[in-house]
Amino acid sequence: MLGAPVPDATQGDQIEQVGDCSDTGCASLESLAAQGDLIHQDDTSVRMLSLMAEHRKIRAQAEALGFSRPTERTGMCTTGLGGQVGAPTIFL
Repeated sequence: MLGAPVPDATQGDQIEQVGDCSDTGCASLESLAAQGDLIHQDDTSVRMLSLMAEHRKIRAQAEALGFSRPTERTGMCTTGLGGQVGAPTIFL
């Protein structure tokens, strides 16, 4: 956002260091959204390239053993929740 490229790993490290401090804020937003007039939910399938090859291997191993599908979960999905509280909408 500031125009300086930062490697993904560095961004992840920085987020992990401050991630726990957002728990209180998230809990407050969850409580407010739960009291709202309307809740929106969106389950969207996603393609995570880093996982696709791994999932192909898992499915191939299951097929080699004669299973129609693997016992491990291979779905890739993300869920978005939004709660409308009066005029503002809270997205979790």
